[in-house]
This record gives sequence, structure tokens and C-alpha cells, in this order.
Amino acid sequence: MNTQLKLNKASMKEYTLITDLLIESAKWLKSKGSKQWNGILEGKDNHDTKSAIERGDVFYFTKGDALVGMCILWNKQSSWDQELWGVDKSDHYFYLHRLAINRHYSGQGIAMEILTEVEKYSKSKGKKRNSIGLYCG
Repeated sequence: MNTQLKLNKASMKEYTLITDLLIESAKWLKSKGSKQWNGILEGKDNHDTKSAIERGDVFYFTKGDALVGMCILWNKQSSWDQELWGVDKSDHYFYLHRLAINRHYSGQGIAMEILTEVEKYSKSKGKKRNSIGLYCG
């Protein structure tokens, strides 16, 4: 099996794959006592994943044929980003949301591999850094 992590831009044909991973992650968070993504379990999608896919903001990551994770990268800040990072009207950054790891691959360093790929992608798109603090210069 190819062990190289691959970044893929999601299309609508991956919508079910993406939403299933988000639901799996929300269930795991709930099992740990977190209410962080409970809205997903109630059918609410605060990030409007369908529209985010249509805009090209959703990415999924594979190793071989296996889905190992996904994330959303926004060019503009949400109100939550503004609270966390301060208001920035530039387009110098990506804002990372909904980083989800397939539970079968947890504890294997996949999150760091994904962050490394996000950093490479951000740099390739001319971003100075992304909202997780990885500098792209």
C-alpha cells in the first residue's frame, strides 16, 4: 500500500464520504464528553459543507485508497476566526476548519502529516501562513 499522504480537493461525488467522516468524528467527540460538533449529529451544518465543496474549500486526504482525514480551508475569516485571530481583511491566509481524522488512523501522526500538506498547499497558493500558525515562507 502507498503510505504517502495525498491531498485531494473534494467534489460533490465525495460529499457522502466527507459527511460520514464528520459524523464519525462528532460521535467520537461526544463519546469523550465534548459538545464541540454536536450540531452535526442533529443534522446542523454550521460550515455548510455542501457549499464549501462547491467552492473548492474542502480537502480530503488519502493513503493509498484509504480516507485518513479531511479539512476545510477558507480564504476569509468567519466570526469565530476574527475572535481568535483578530480581524484581517487581507487574503494572505487560509483559515483551517473541521480537521477530522478517520478514527482507524488516530494516534499515527496523521494530523501532523495533514498540517504539513496544508502548509505546502498554502504556500503553493501564495499564502503567508495559515490560521494554525504554520508559516509558509
